[in-house]
Amino acid sequence: MDPDRERVNVLVTGATGGVGPAVTDRLVERGAEVAGTYRDENELEDAMQRTENSYDVYYHHVELTDEEQVRELRRSVERDQGTLDGIVDLVGGFSPGRLGETGRDDFRDALDTHATTVFLVLRSFYDHLEESGGAAVNFSSKNALDSQSGALAYNAGKMAVASVTACVDSECRNARVNAVAPATIDTPANREATPDADFDQWTSLEQVADVVEFLLDDRSKAVRGEIIAI
Repeated sequence: MDPDRERVNVLVTGATGGVGPAVTDRLVERGAEVAGTYRDENELEDAMQRTENSYDVYYHHVELTDEEQVRELRRSVERDQGTLDGIVDLVGGFSPGRLGETGRDDFRDALDTHATTVFLVLRSFYDHLEESGGAAVNFSSKNALDSQSGALAYNAGKMAVASVTACVDSECRNARVNAVAPATIDTPANREATPDADFDQWTSLEQVADVVEFLLDDRSKAVRGEIIAI
């Protein structure tokens, strides 16, 4: 974040997930005022224990696939912070399943979780970013970009995020919209799910936070509509 700016307001959706605490901590440490969204009270309690600066984050309970709740989020953010300078769309969740194992509801749920949430948040706060000349960072997936098998619905949702990113950025005049596409991220949940994996080969939370911070910063003004694999 730019230390010369008087105040930078950033919204982090999915702030209580596996990556959220690392991102919100980094942004608070860089002087940003951060709003975070969560969906489950138990998840919030757990995340606050993993977030060093949790008491400096404005947490909002929101179902981001619900259009009216996203509108209410906008009203709350404007009341608490004013105009946003940045958005980090972290909402997600891995869902395995090959073609024959994936039902219609599974497929639609994945599209809603990954892509509909990004679409609704960007549409709601688009004018904020245009006014402030800010930036949005969405989360796709390197595995989706590489078309790895075994997670059809998840990959489709993450590819939709990549498409929304490029399309929305092409409509922006002052704002920038990019996405990161991590491979497996070294989170507590991923370690628990695959305890025998080589964690050294995974993308660290610090690396993710580094790229997010850069893409929100004015140093990355030349980077637009990109999907950056990490």
